[in-house]
Amino acid sequence: MIFLYGNCQIGCLFNILLLSEEFRNKYNLSYSLLNIKNITDHIKNDNYIRIVNYKSIKHNDDLSDILNLKYDLAILQYTASKHGKYSTEFIKNKLNCKNIFILPFVVNNGFLPITREGKLDSQMFKSNDKILELTNGNMGSQEIINLCYKHDLKTILHKLENFEIDFNLLERFNKSIEILQQKEVFCDITVSDIILKNKNIRLFHQNVHITGFLLQIITNIILNKIGLQSIRIYNTDYMKTLELDKKYNIQYTEPPPSSPYEIKMFNMSEKHNEKWLNYYTQKIIEIHNGFHKMTK
Repeated sequence: MIFLYGNCQIGCLFNILLLSEEFRNKYNLSYSLLNIKNITDHIKNDNYIRIVNYKSIKHNDDLSDILNLKYDLAILQYTASKHGKYSTEFIKNKLNCKNIFILPFVVNNGFLPITREGKLDSQMFKSNDKILELTNGNMGSQEIINLCYKHDLKTILHKLENFEIDFNLLERFNKSIEILQQKEVFCDITVSDIILKNKNIRLFHQNVHITGFLLQIITNIILNKIGLQSIRIYNTDYMKTLELDKKYNIQYTEPPPSSPYEIKMFNMSEKHNEKWLNYYTQKIIEIHNGFHKMTK
């Protein structure tokens, strides 16, 4: 019996683990991938139990019966001690399990110029015209809003097209690594070192959606720790990764098009997507319009 605890990244990781025939045989699993529509749902069957941490926290679920079961393998996503009975520390101490692996929630805000949906909240602004620190889903807005104080929309879009906007990608990348390393102190498997060694490869579809290539590296660490052979399905070709991620239910939203900004910053070998300029033009228009609406 396997116990899985965490958000969509743990669900996607399990799908990659299922690609290993050795893994399936060891834990009596069928080749039945988690459906992309159910990647963030609780699942309970005879061979594994998958609990979505943030949903259990939100609904105050009683996990006592589940934690009292005997498991052969547990994969837990680090959940802070402030969450009490839903924290990794609490759950690990309760589990009766041979092999327990704790992984971090992997986020990096440095690989995309803008990682937000365009909605602005008036609470994002201070009286001194400085934007408040934004959530992981809002990175890139600050740089555009700063420009909105100084330039009209036409000038900002001209700067975008001519690569004159500093999105602070490297600073954001380094800050994300720092935060990740702080969480990895509580983990058995680290990912920051993998990202640092492979930052010239696109490892993220979105700032919180990691690729199958990165998941394969994490999968192989787990497989090796439990005495199984590594798998070799993905390579560094991002377009091929996109195809495979759709096939194996890893990628469930269309990622932003690759732009020259991150490709140049991290010396990536891939070519930029021709749709990048239109995509980020629309994002900047949304931010610009929202900015002027909120600051009237």
